[in-house]
Amino acid sequence: MNFSVNNCYASIEILNGLNYPKGKDDLEFSLGISDLDLALCERERYQVYDNVESGSLMKQLMDMRYDNVGGVREFIMKMVNIRTKLKSHKIDFNKKFIVEHALNCLFADFTQIKIAYNTIGQKWTMNDLITKCVAEEEKLKKEKSDIALLSVHSKPTSGKGHWKNTKSTSNASNKYQDYGKPGKVSNKM
Repeated sequence: MNFSVNNCYASIEILNGLNYPKGKDDLEFSLGISDLDLALCERERYQVYDNVESGSLMKQLMDMRYDNVGGVREFIMKMVNIRTKLKSHKIDFNKKFIVEHALNCLFADFTQIKIAYNTIGQKWTMNDLITKCVAEEEKLKKEKSDIALLSVHSKPTSGKGHWKNTKSTSNASNKYQDYGKPGKVSNKM
């Protein structure tokens, strides 16, 4: 009987009672090669899967951009999580790369923190980055709420795009407001 394993041919004689020891050795050898071939195929499949998953994680990490959904802390933690998964695939990015990549993925509102990182000359840990980015995010949210409050307390004037505060900031312009109008008696002078 002839068969092929991984393009290697093996032959086993038909057992007749006289060739039993040799037939047993041939059969064990052939089954051993078969097991080895199966193990190599499984390893190859796992390696292909591992490479595909590694490539997918790399693409996911490189394509990440902060979109202000869920907060900056969660965004950075997703990056750290992907880095950990890549590390299990024997792809290790150093922490400095992740810190700098995270900063580059933040939008323009975080320019001040990017400038601070580049000018200080001190390298930040992931915890430093998260702490500073969360503080900056809170500051930005407060500024946006202050701007929203200002716009709520303002009213439009005539003309496109012009806004005027409803409360007068100067009494000088109102001092002679009714002066010279017919029927008005002014004692402001």
